[in-house]
Amino acid sequence: LLQDVVGELTQLFTFFSKMPNWQDLNGTINLILMDDESIQELNKDYRNKNVPTDVLSFPYLNEDEIKENQDKDVELGEIFISTEQASTDAKDLGLTLEQELNKLFVHGLLHILGYDHIDDNDFFKMKKNEDFILEAFQKEKIYE
Repeated sequence: LLQDVVGELTQLFTFFSKMPNWQDLNGTINLILMDDESIQELNKDYRNKNVPTDVLSFPYLNEDEIKENQDKDVELGEIFISTEQASTDAKDLGLTLEQELNKLFVHGLLHILGYDHIDDNDFFKMKKNEDFILEAFQKEKIYE
């Protein structure tokens, strides 16, 4: 299962790097899958929230540095996903675990690339991008 998940997320990152704004994105994303207890510790240490969460992102570069180095193999950041939280959320939302992990990965990736959802306007912009990427990725998989 883990190998399938990693393979799917690698395909998703490759697909994402073909999107118009991020063509030739060759960087590396460090993806860490963990349990609720571990992500809660990170959430407490870095966000001062002593509760588990589904995904945390830590960018290594700012948006301008990413664009300047888009054609180089640089480390872009880290995405931490709680597989426990993803599994619970998938059941609650009527999704497969794969669909929920894809959604969380794209969400984390957009954070690394400078997107945020602090206010409603930013939230809707980020959500629109997430939905577009995930729908386009699913369509490409169907036609492979």
